[in-house]
Amino acid sequence: MNRVLVSCLLVAGLVAGGAAYAGRTSIPDRLTAGRANQTVSLPGLVSDTSRTTDLNLVNLAGSAATCTVSLVDADGAAIGEAATVALQPRSQRSLADVFSRLGASGVSEAQAAVSCTREFYAWAVIPDRATGRASVVKPVAAEAVADKRGGNSDGKPCGTGILCFERKGVVHRPTPEEPVKRLAFAVPPGTYKRVKMGLDVTVGPWFTGQPDGKHLIYWFVLNKNFDMLGMLYFRGPDSYTALARYGIHLLHPDKLKLVKPFQAVPGHTYRCENDLDMAGGTITITVTDRGTGQVTKLVGAANVSQLTTKAKDKFLIDMAFPEDVNPDEVPGYGWTYANVQIQAYTR
Repeated sequence: MNRVLVSCLLVAGLVAGGAAYAGRTSIPDRLTAGRANQTVSLPGLVSDTSRTTDLNLVNLAGSAATCTVSLVDADGAAIGEAATVALQPRSQRSLADVFSRLGASGVSEAQAAVSCTREFYAWAVIPDRATGRASVVKPVAAEAVADKRGGNSDGKPCGTGILCFERKGVVHRPTPEEPVKRLAFAVPPGTYKRVKMGLDVTVGPWFTGQPDGKHLIYWFVLNKNFDMLGMLYFRGPDSYTALARYGIHLLHPDKLKLVKPFQAVPGHTYRCENDLDMAGGTITITVTDRGTGQVTKLVGAANVSQLTTKAKDKFLIDMAFPEDVNPDEVPGYGWTYANVQIQAYTR
């Protein structure tokens, strides 16, 4: 099926009725409109041998709009060229194969930054020719991708050969308007033997549409998925497990996996600690119930002996999944994430 036709069918499902925009100044419930001149982000866009990304824009206003679209990397640096798109009042435009359109040759992963002069909506469709399926990427506010509260500051020494990064208090409560939160921490160039990360998560309701789906606790990487220090999910009723993935310099299908039976209880707060001791050759993920003291551990072997960083490298932490992007990944509406800490050891 033609990709533009797929996009049109999807927007028809996202909005209400055939004349979806006639006389409207806002989009339907559970979709987030971008304000005039606001920048929104579409994370997790890909372009490889089987997948392309089509980016779609809707002008929700009764006046003509001009939108700017660019691809950026994990550091926010532009990839390829920015595109300027003119939209008539209450109209839609599709940028098929946006990586090629913006001249981002040789790039396999990026996020899009989109802004318009009028109220707008933007989303992406990623068709997979190998499977015949397509995933949808919904927008998040730019501040959800680059933390405004000093998220890009360097770590501070907190012991001999140790750098510490910290965010105290609540950092994220997922909602349909802001399902995902990303924290970014600039890492000084160096060689690190061990990296520990911890956060508190208060479990909310299991996602109604798929309670046994993967509820993301954290995705912890250096710059991008290729260098994954750890990733942890909880599954709910009918599955009740803690599942972890990790691996440095590995494509995602090659990431190592740890699984253990675990029944997270809604309303309970858990301290989740990801200890990648590369010099010691181990990874230990510890989940501690703050109320009962019950401890669950997932233990595996580190696949590298050290981690070397360069200028502009960043530790990234994502909390919670967006809805309807990957079939087995579900949002964490009503969950709470707090008290993030990272310790990076140079010795």
